Order: sequence, then structure tokens, then C-alpha cells
Amino acid sequence: METTGETIRDEETEKILVSIYENENCNDPEYYIKALGDKKLSKVLKKRYGIIVNHKKIYRMRKELGLLRKYKKHAKHARKRPKNHEVSEQNKY
Repeated sequence: METTGETIRDEETEKILVSIYENENCNDPEYYIKALGDKKLSKVLKKRYGIIVNHKKIYRMRKELGLLRKYKKHAKHARKRPKNHEVSEQNKY
């Protein structure tokens, strides 16, 4: 589709998002679109549907519809420091 510059109602965009997330056929190439983030999803909507939507607006819509994934907090690695060190001066090991 080509972008025509017309404004599209939020309800129509929400219908498209819901249809993307309801797809359960893993053999369909559009099944994996729901694994994308908001920025890439906005690019997909522009290419496939001809809709120009900001990624922040997509995030708000997904949040309202309950389509957000839960993100895990990654633990930071502890710094490895020498066990037997002598401190002879300040700020030195």
C-alpha cells in the first residue's frame, strides 16, 4: 500500500494491532511480527498497511490493549577483583 497522507482513526490502527496479535498460525510470516518492538512495528505498519504511526503512540495503544510483553531485568555481572591485594596508596590496588 502507498501512504496517502490521510488521517486514520486510532480504532482502525488498534484493530490492525489486535489482528496481528491474534494470529496463532506459526507458519504464517506475519506471526512473528508480534515479537517486534514498537519502532520496528511502526515500520511494518508503514510498509504493509501504509499507515504512518509514531512508535510512542504504538506503545500507548499496546499498553491500553494489554498487548505488551513482560520484560526481564538482567542482572549485572560483578566486577572481578583480586582477592589478595595490598593497599599502599589511595585509589590503588
